[in-house]
Amino acid sequence: MKVYDILNAGPRRRFTVRGIDRRPFIVSNCVQATARDVFAEGLLRIERAGIPILFHCHDEVVCEVPEDSAEDAAAEISRLMTTRPEWMPGLPLEAETQVSDRYCK
Repeated sequence: MKVYDILNAGPRRRFTVRGIDRRPFIVSNCVQATARDVFAEGLLRIERAGIPILFHCHDEVVCEVPEDSAEDAAAEISRLMTTRPEWMPGLPLEAETQVSDRYCK
């Protein structure tokens, strides 16, 4: 099995490999699709924990909780978002949380 160096993906950062049919395909699409699946599982965990989700976009989720429980909710959201999916047990995950009284980017 060949190992490919994703750091040398070229100026447009498109990492390609040769498929079974010998045609190249862009691996970034596969990575993005997998990242979406992992993120969606995290969203479901947050929802099941009873933390209200206001909206999400790409790799960000915005929740609304009472001010007096915001720090605890942030810690719980971080834990839920970094729980590895059963189908990818060795996946390294990180999450950043921010407590704010208004949306900020």
